[in-house]
Amino acid sequence: MTIQKSLIQTRPKMAPIRPRRHVDTQRLPEWAVLAGLGATALVLYLWGLDLNGWGNPFYAAAAQAGAHDWKSFFFGSLDWGNSISIDKPPLAVWPSAIAIRLFGLSSWSVLAPHAILGSATVVVFYLAVRRVFPRGTALTATLFYMITPVVFLMSRFNNPEATTGFLVALGFYFAVRSRESTRWAPYLLCGTMFGLGFMAKEIQAWIPVPALAVGLLVFGAGTIGQRWRRVLAAGASMLTIGLAWIIVVDTVPAENRPYVGGSLGNSALELAWDYNGLARFIQLNAPGLPYDGGPGRLFNANLAVAAGWLVLPALLAAIFIFVYAWQGWDRGQKFLGLSSAAAFLTVAVILSFMGTMLHSYYTYSLAPWAALTTAVALHRLRQKADRWAQRALAVAVIGAGVYGQLRIIEYGIEWPPWAPWAIGVLGVAAAATHFIATPPRRALQAAAAVLTAVALSAAPASSNIFTASQPQEGTNPASGSTSRYPMALKNVLDGVRASPELSWAKEVDFGAPPDSRLVSLMKVAASSSTWTLATYSAQNAAQYQLASDTPVMSIGGWLGSDPSPTLAQFQRLVRTGRIAYFADFSIIRDHPDQLSPEARSIAEWVESAFPIVMSGEPTVYDLRRSPP
Repeated sequence: MTIQKSLIQTRPKMAPIRPRRHVDTQRLPEWAVLAGLGATALVLYLWGLDLNGWGNPFYAAAAQAGAHDWKSFFFGSLDWGNSISIDKPPLAVWPSAIAIRLFGLSSWSVLAPHAILGSATVVVFYLAVRRVFPRGTALTATLFYMITPVVFLMSRFNNPEATTGFLVALGFYFAVRSRESTRWAPYLLCGTMFGLGFMAKEIQAWIPVPALAVGLLVFGAGTIGQRWRRVLAAGASMLTIGLAWIIVVDTVPAENRPYVGGSLGNSALELAWDYNGLARFIQLNAPGLPYDGGPGRLFNANLAVAAGWLVLPALLAAIFIFVYAWQGWDRGQKFLGLSSAAAFLTVAVILSFMGTMLHSYYTYSLAPWAALTTAVALHRLRQKADRWAQRALAVAVIGAGVYGQLRIIEYGIEWPPWAPWAIGVLGVAAAATHFIATPPRRALQAAAAVLTAVALSAAPASSNIFTASQPQEGTNPASGSTSRYPMALKNVLDGVRASPELSWAKEVDFGAPPDSRLVSLMKVAASSSTWTLATYSAQNAAQYQLASDTPVMSIGGWLGSDPSPTLAQFQRLVRTGRIAYFADFSIIRDHPDQLSPEARSIAEWVESAFPIVMSGEPTVYDLRRSPP
């Protein structure tokens, strides 16, 4: 014992082993992560924003009207004379209207509120996922969502998508909160957010609701009776909030409000169930616009560039979640994983088979669920990284994502030749690390997660460079590079801008550049008339209203096809001196598929009764000079 004690006492002391320094994201406070996400998204969405001008002049003019007049604000009027409303509920116009009222009319006041809403959606999306899954999974899902090209595009534009996305994200967040307890408040707030989403883009906001409702019924807290009562209460809240504006509008006498644009019967309810509802699902074959619905639609040159980058891996991930991944998860993870996979499949099927009235930016509804489904499945696969089958499936998800990116890159003509090779190398590196990153090799597992996120987001993030470098204006903003396919949306729009034979389509989609002479006449007439100008179609009216900052009547609404005003109504307004000028765009009038009979009757009457004060395109008539 003495010898051993002596040896121990005389043994030289070893220097303490210092742990290797590394960045541990778990040590970052949650507020720092949220601030970083929000700031990153805001910089991305605001950078060079004024390149987009007015964005969609149709909605910009409605925001301008709402900034001038509270009645126009509530009804979503296209002008503050309140002749006709836009063809959507007004909520998505309100952020820009408030900004214009506070800061004046500019490209920034029109577009920046939507960029702010887009970045706020990123934060809310992260918060929802983070309540259930680890920080790394929440960050991966949020990254996938934030850089999806259609999300980037519509967060820099004034269509209703950014507002709708924000409200849907809030509804999703409160659905996650609802699952945690039997408290009534989260359920009611969930329903309220989806109801407000309906006020922004109507049926589009409700597409994920069935998946979330079923998830709450199956995996919610409390007894089955408690879950049913709370889900039904959430549904009642959603319907009450969503339909309140419609009920108010249809209750107000027609003579005391603007005509409901997009409806044939001057009804907000008709607008919701017909033009913005059933009509979107009707399959039509029009000249030059064949029906292209089917399983491959999400992979075509228009929709794939917008949101198809994660469709293939999300499909594999959804199958994996339904078949296997939910086993071993807690109830919160089961709810979020299965509900997101169900919502993804629901949106994918609807977009694939809906009717011809489809814009590529409708894929905005797909982006959050594709991102979340993919990230959640990858999280589960990393948990089982000690099994060869799980590692092989993770590699399959990565491979599907890389393959999808390579195919979408082939659509574009502006990608550098090394881009496919770079994406391929990233994919191989991510796949390789999954085969060697077995427990307990935590550093390799972290590297595999980071490489996977980079491999699946590099190409869509790069695609946003093309989007940000080109003006996005008019009715159909488009993501990514110019396409090598003639019938791709970007090429069609470029053809519309360049072709004299398609001038009518240019005016419908973008509006005619305002003539400075007419704008000057309108400003002079503003003090003595309710509307300084009446014209068609809506984009032409919007361009002149924005340029002159005076109210312009859009005859027939969006396409000039709404039966408002009638000839008798128009004549009465002219006789009382409320309309100063009429601008006849002959390119629109001469096209057989444009204008309603009422609009044509008005044009013919004006042509026969009033003097021309400006010739050309448009021909301008002074409605105050010769009594009809």
